[in-house]
Amino acid sequence: MRARLLYYTVEVSDLAAAHARRHEAREVEIGPLGTLAISPLNEATLAEVVEEDGARQVAALLYTSGTTGNPKGVMLSHRNILFNASISRTLRKPTPEDIIYGVLPMSHIVGFSIILAGTLIGGSAVHIVPKYEPAALVNAVRDRGISLMFACPRPISVCWNTRRRRD
Repeated sequence: MRARLLYYTVEVSDLAAAHARRHEAREVEIGPLGTLAISPLNEATLAEVVEEDGARQVAALLYTSGTTGNPKGVMLSHRNILFNASISRTLRKPTPEDIIYGVLPMSHIVGFSIILAGTLIGGSAVHIVPKYEPAALVNAVRDRGISLMFACPRPISVCWNTRRRRD
């Protein structure tokens, strides 16, 4: 089975741009996310089977970081995403006053489930940027009130926090 539709982050990845050209994707301006390329619709792809219990329905195909081997796609149900988001909210304690700097890829589990869904379930806002640029981060902290940032410098992960700890 193949994907029905693909999105390519052509502004932040030369490899994605090359794939987009090879698959004859068209470029579309998506506001603050910049330019994405969208593949032609694959009409031959069959729809996912609909689960009787909507919480078990596959909601997203995301990619792991490959910590147990090579990176791979993982099908997450609505229940999986809400569970990951709830755990993230419990551990990171975002508040409605927080604005999270969303720089990790939303096509990967951490970016989508932890940063995006975990932030929104906590009532916070996410400021999504297509790639990390130090000057843009400094400007966002100063001008947009960024209070949290989750990043993955190698070889460790960090949580950067501009607010005082509540615990």
